[in-house]
Amino acid sequence: MTTKLHSKFSVRHVIVEPIIIILLVCFLSTVITFASINMVDEKTSILTPIWTIVIFLLLLFWSFRYYLKTFKQYIFFDKGLEVKNIFGKKFYSWQSVKEISIIETELEKILWQYLQEDALCITLKNGTTLTLYSKYYSNMPKIRQLLNSKNQLNIINSYNELSARTNKIHFNKKTFKGIFILSFDGIFALFIISIFGIGLLIKWESITTIGFLFFWVFPALILFILGLKSYYFQLNQNYLIVKNNIFLNLKKRINLEKVKVIYFEQKLKKEPSIRIIDENYNIKSFQGASLKNKHWKSLILNLKNRGIVIVDYMLYEYNE
Repeated sequence: MTTKLHSKFSVRHVIVEPIIIILLVCFLSTVITFASINMVDEKTSILTPIWTIVIFLLLLFWSFRYYLKTFKQYIFFDKGLEVKNIFGKKFYSWQSVKEISIIETELEKILWQYLQEDALCITLKNGTTLTLYSKYYSNMPKIRQLLNSKNQLNIINSYNELSARTNKIHFNKKTFKGIFILSFDGIFALFIISIFGIGLLIKWESITTIGFLFFWVFPALILFILGLKSYYFQLNQNYLIVKNNIFLNLKKRINLEKVKVIYFEQKLKKEPSIRIIDENYNIKSFQGASLKNKHWKSLILNLKNRGIVIVDYMLYEYNE
C-alpha cells in the first residue's frame, strides 16, 4: 500500500500542555507529601491525610495514561487508514467506511468537563466513529483536503463550494462591539489592575525584586488570558476585521472571498465565539465575551446578506 499522509501532532496541545499538567500534579503531590512529613517530625496535631496523597498520585497516573490513550496517530493509505497509539494499532479499509464528515462540532470529555471542539468524524459501517479533533493535529487542513478528494467515499459537510458573494451590492463598514469595561471580563480586568496597582504603591519602598516581578507578571498573565476572550468585529465590503479590547494593536483581516463557512457557537460554559473555515480548511476561532445577543444577531444577518454560509449553533440566526 502507498502511504498518502501521516497525521502530525500539535506541539502545543499534545506535548506542552500535557507536560505542564503532569508537572503541576507532581508539584502538588510533592508539596503535600513533604508538608505531611514535616508535620510528623514536628509532632503537630495537624496531619495531611494519606488519602490526599494517594488521590494526587492516582490523578498523576490517570493523566499519563489518558494522554497516551487519547493521542492517536492516523496514517492514510490509498486503500484505507491505520490508527495507532502506544497500546496498539488497527487498519480500516475504505470499504468499511460509511461516511466522513469533513467539518463537525463534537463534544470532548476532559475529566468532568464537556467541551465543543472542531473535529473530523469518520463513521464506520459497524457504527463506530473515529473522531479527529483538529486541535491535536497540526496538519488537519491537509487531512481534510486528502479525504475530500476521495471520490469513492461518502463525504458530507465539506462545503466544497465557496460562499456566493453579493459583490454588486455596496455595504458600509459596520462595527460589532460591546462595552468591554461594563462586561464581567472588563470589570475583572479593572479590579485586578487596581488591586495590584495599589499593592505596588504601598510596598514600593520595601519591595524586593521577586515581589516587583509578582506585581507585574501575575496581572499581566490575567490580562493575557482575558485578552484571548475579548475580540470584537468590523465588517466592510470584502473583509471581516478582528480586533481586541485589550491588545489594542491587534488586527486581523479575513478575506470573505476565501471563506467556506463560519460557525457561530457557544462552547458550553465558554463565551460565544466564531469559527472561520477558509478555502484550504484552515481554521481561525475568536471569542467575543463583551458582545451581546443583539451584536451576534446583527453580525450573522450582515454576513448572510453578503452571501456567507453560516452555521448557527447559538440559535441567533434570523429565519426571515
